[in-house]
Amino acid sequence: MVKYLKTCWMTKGNRLKQGGEENASNKVFSISGSNGVGSSREIQKKCIACGSDDTPLWRKGPHGPRTLCNACGLRYARLMKRLA
Repeated sequence: MVKYLKTCWMTKGNRLKQGGEENASNKVFSISGSNGVGSSREIQKKCIACGSDDTPLWRKGPHGPRTLCNACGLRYARLMKRLA
C-alpha cells in the first residue's frame, strides 16, 4: 500500500527525494551535554517534495511527521483523503 501511495504521489508531479531525511525548522538548537556545557548547531530542514526550507508549518508526509512543507502537506493530505 505504501509503495502505491508513493507512486501515486509521484505521478501527480511531486518529486520525493530518496532517503526520507528528517526535516525541522531552520532554527539553532541548544544541546546540553552530560558535563553541562551546551553547544549550538543549526539543523536545515527541507520539504521532501519541493525542497522548500521556509514554511509556516511542517506537515506529515509519506516519510513521517514534519517532512512536508505546508503546501505539499495539504496536497498530500487531500490525495490521501481521495484514496480512502
